Amino acid sequence: MAMVGVLTITVLLTFVIPRMMTMFADLGQSLPLPTLILLAVSHAVQYYWWFILIVCACVGFLFVRVYQTKEGQGQNDAWLLKVPVFGDMVLKLEIARF
Repeated sequence: MAMVGVLTITVLLTFVIPRMMTMFADLGQSLPLPTLILLAVSHAVQYYWWFILIVCACVGFLFVRVYQTKEGQGQNDAWLLKVPVFGDMVLKLEIARF
């Protein structure tokens, strides 16, 4: 489900938003800050996708390497319990499993 969400956002940022940029340019008005931020993110994804992909691969690799250690698993589990919405759910799930 998360992969579908990431793929949808990627398609929107790389194909849909750039087509809307021409429409915004034709208006000739100043755009609100959230729209300008969205256009900047779309531009970054469109032109620097390779850099984003390399960074995500490196972070994923490092996460896997750290998680393979005992200390890394403990830190990850502690972090999961502190996540606002999911922490309580993870705790109840683990108690139910126990």
